[in-house]
Formats: sequence, structure tokens, C-alpha cells
Amino acid sequence: MLDEINSVKGLDIYGPDGIFVGKVADLIIDTDTRTITGLYISEPSPVKAANNVLLKIPYRWIQSIGDVVILKTFPKYIDGSGKVIS
Repeated sequence: MLDEINSVKGLDIYGPDGIFVGKVADLIIDTDTRTITGLYISEPSPVKAANNVLLKIPYRWIQSIGDVVILKTFPKYIDGSGKVIS
């Protein structure tokens, strides 16, 4: 399991529109069920989010994980207060 987790860290994340969102910083894991529930994003794209905002992506937003992470949904922009702009 640790090998799988480490292989996802650092992957580029792209939104459904093909625009770079950021990089996988860490995974959020439910220790009771041993399942991934989300991702933390580092280096958010200034096109998608304010630089000082911590981005957490729920697992249900993920379409696929391979050489990159592709999301099936993502807001147009997230401002510095965390407000979502659709």
C-alpha cells in the first residue's frame, strides 16, 4: 500500500477542461476502512486557485489516476478565502 501511495504523490493534476490544477502533495486516508478519501494539492495553478489556499480534492472528483490525475469536476476558481467561483 505504501508503494501505491508514494507513486501518486507528486503527480500532476488536471481538471476536466485540461487545465493544470496542481500536484498531489499527499493523500487523505480513512484508517478505519483503509481507503483513500481525497488528495491534498500543492503548487496550485494561479489559473485555478489563489496561491495561499490549501486545496483538498474529494476522491469522488477523480476520474482516473495514471501518469497524471484527471478530475471529472473542479470549480472555475477558488479564491484566497476558499470561496468557490463556479
